[in-house]
Amino acid sequence: MIQTKLHINIKSQSRVINSNCRKFASKYSRRNKGNKVHSLIIDCVPVKDKDEGVKTIKTLIKRKRQWTTKATAQELSWRIQLGHTFIWSYLEGGLTANNFVSSSLLVLDFDNKIAKESTVDSRHISIAQVLTRACEYSLEFCFAYTTLSHSDTTHKFRLVFQLQKTVTDVNQFKLLIGQLFVVFPEVDTGCQSAEKKVLW
Repeated sequence: MIQTKLHINIKSQSRVINSNCRKFASKYSRRNKGNKVHSLIIDCVPVKDKDEGVKTIKTLIKRKRQWTTKATAQELSWRIQLGHTFIWSYLEGGLTANNFVSSSLLVLDFDNKIAKESTVDSRHISIAQVLTRACEYSLEFCFAYTTLSHSDTTHKFRLVFQLQKTVTDVNQFKLLIGQLFVVFPEVDTGCQSAEKKVLW
């Protein structure tokens, strides 16, 4: 089990997603080069808890002039640790899928939504299980981190991947992340939204 808030795996050199996606993997190999700069949106305002984060997201567009729109995976991990909300795609003219410009990051969100904190759900998956499966499929990721709602009994966390080639078509973005859903059916399907706003 991961004891720290952030698990960095920048040096991993695996080249494929899984044996059934060779064509996909060869074109979009996840080589985590630490100096690759991504176009995305990072809010300038850090938040301390989920309630504050929800309020901050509603006013994100008002701070457009103060957004960080370029960052490496390492820099993004630092901003997440400081409590900054981010959108893993770059959008122009608004914060909807219609304003999608590009993305070179894919983020998987594991919410493990169940009725009660103490209930054990068959679809519940732990951080250790996800990292083990990623290794089994030679699936490279930049880093993983726990979210504000994470607890010892219900793990809530995200895996961040970077693409070798930037995607400029929103439908292609959905297709690529859909490939990851095959490996991780437990993931929150909201990850298919290129405009999704993410709290740390």
